[in-house]
Amino acid sequence: MKMNKKRPYVIQSITLLTYNGSKIPVSVVEERIIDIPIRITKEKALDAFSSMKDNPVDVILKVKYV
Repeated sequence: MKMNKKRPYVIQSITLLTYNGSKIPVSVVEERIIDIPIRITKEKALDAFSSMKDNPVDVILKVKYV
């Protein structure tokens, strides 16, 4: 199945991978339908948590397509 980058989705879970190799789960406060590409959502999450002492280098998103 070809993945369409414009398909709306809901984030079910977020996990930050830090520079030191730690996995930090993040609480999803609001479940809403998102229609921007997942890549941009990941970049926004990295920017939001960039001031952490152990900087995140990647984001794992578990999404449910609507």
